[in-house]
Amino acid sequence: MRKAALVIAAVLLLLAAGTGAAAQPSKESLIQAWENIQKSDTETVVFEKLGDNRYKFKTNRFPFDGELRILNVIIDDRFSDSEFAAVTGTIEYDLVGISDEVEKKYERSYSLWKANNTLYFDSETKSWMPARDYQVKATARAREMMGAEGYIEGRPKQNYWWTALLSWLPFLLLIGFWALLFNRIGAKRNREYMERATLHMNRMENLLERIAQSVENNPKQEE
Repeated sequence: MRKAALVIAAVLLLLAAGTGAAAQPSKESLIQAWENIQKSDTETVVFEKLGDNRYKFKTNRFPFDGELRILNVIIDDRFSDSEFAAVTGTIEYDLVGISDEVEKKYERSYSLWKANNTLYFDSETKSWMPARDYQVKATARAREMMGAEGYIEGRPKQNYWWTALLSWLPFLLLIGFWALLFNRIGAKRNREYMERATLHMNRMENLLERIAQSVENNPKQEE
């Protein structure tokens, strides 16, 4: 299990850092790769450059036929020196005139298109690639490093449960957090309930003592 984790970390490191001196990712190369992805999308009808950071864009994914503008280009290499190194590039954009209604009605199609606006830099090939392609390459490299005998039908033979655990770990941690929170809230409520019950019992005892005193005083008053 530990071997699988180390192999995956090594693969990500190699994909991000490369085996030799690799070209540094640039905003120009990111924009060019993004343009190629937009043009090669089978759902793209029109993608023509109008000027600097301006394009005429029409797609069949959702109802839009208008101007697409690049607002900002971001290269995030904050973790390029970490164990799980990765350099990402994001195109911040504006689909001029698109309505909130279209984004809501075609939420799934819109999100699929937005996914292609964030790319990963592969320094081995010195190119940007979509997240899905980057993930496929990392998986293929992991298979090579672990050996074909370690896989059955595309899945790790010995590390299946470990991989599943890693996949579910964030959700398990979240569930544990909420359980702990609810437990603390429940304990607090129980304390508040016990305090209120104790106060109520004290009030009842005082009331019963007053009634008893009143009963004892009545015969004296009659005499």
